[in-house]
Amino acid sequence: LPGTMAGLGSATCESCKAGHFAATVGSSECHLCRAGSYAAAGSHECSRCPPGTYSSIAATKCTPCQEGWVAEGWGNPTCKPCLAGTYAHEGRLCRQCPGNTISTL
Repeated sequence: LPGTMAGLGSATCESCKAGHFAATVGSSECHLCRAGSYAAAGSHECSRCPPGTYSSIAATKCTPCQEGWVAEGWGNPTCKPCLAGTYAHEGRLCRQCPGNTISTL
């Protein structure tokens, strides 16, 4: 079954651990999810992290960017800091500060 594997001489199939996947029937190993994606145990594919989040290799979930940092688009392996004069509240997009306000690094 997809999401499972069996090594040489196995009597049963095992589910892939969280952060790993097996895409095809007859898999002999589970593969790591790339940075910017995640998988629950027994997955047949990795899901990309949504905007505003990131993940490292073999992640079980995506992590939200901290205040002032962003991850635009899907599948980010890291968050990037907003430049001085901009800000980010939900980690999806750096916005320019409104008049009479500032932002510093």
